[in-house]
Amino acid sequence: MPTMGVRVFHPQLRSTYVLAGPLRWVEPDGRRAVLRVDAAGGPARRFCGRSVTLDLGHCHRVRSLNGGAIEQGQMVTVKARMPRRLETLPSVVAPRSVLALGPML
Repeated sequence: MPTMGVRVFHPQLRSTYVLAGPLRWVEPDGRRAVLRVDAAGGPARRFCGRSVTLDLGHCHRVRSLNGGAIEQGQMVTVKARMPRRLETLPSVVAPRSVLALGPML
């Protein structure tokens, strides 16, 4: 029986998107963060200049090059699986990996 209101996409209908930019806000427990998209690969370039909430609760690959936790103001690269024909950027994205590159200069 299908679940009402839940859209499940076949794995072949999904694509990996790479988004990068500074973290504008991070929850104290580190489970959510807001990313301003300054750079993106491929068709996701049209989302540059927009902000997206990252749900980090289920992301097992959150790393910081300085060895600490991710913090507000750090530049990060995010890889996320989303629908291939993405019309609008979702308000919340569950990334596969997050790499913090360091503080924004």
